[in-house]
Amino acid sequence: DYFPRLEIYILRMPSSLHESLGSYIMQELLRQLGAIAQGNSPSAIFARNIKNSASAEISFEDIEYSSHQPDASFQHFEAQFPGVILELSCSQKKQDLSRLAHEYILGSDADIRIVIGIDVEYKGSKKASVSIWRPRIEVNDAGEKELSVVQTITDQACSP
Repeated sequence: DYFPRLEIYILRMPSSLHESLGSYIMQELLRQLGAIAQGNSPSAIFARNIKNSASAEISFEDIEYSSHQPDASFQHFEAQFPGVILELSCSQKKQDLSRLAHEYILGSDADIRIVIGIDVEYKGSKKASVSIWRPRIEVNDAGEKELSVVQTITDQACSP
């Protein structure tokens, strides 16, 4: 991944842990999405129109934000961008997950509604933690609306 504003590259080298964990999480999310899609409620109808975008490249119109390939993503068929992004980190620094979340949300002008980051210790215990970022609209001192990113869950322990 390249971050033009910071002028840095991050090289991704997925491990077998990274790939197997990503596959497991994707299958579980698809299973839960399938359960929600049952019936005729508005939520069920909406869920039936969400597709697994996997790690398809996401490019933004604003050149300030570079394109990225998430570990997983889910997108409604009428949406320009996926609403849900999943990023796994087995060796990245946690700040890289935060940086990616900001890129996704700000680059999509908040069309990406949630970025889920899962960080797994690469060696040793393989403890995992989950963090979640969402867009927020705030009013600045001049009374203008500004888009920001807020981390709603920070490093909550979970079992991989």
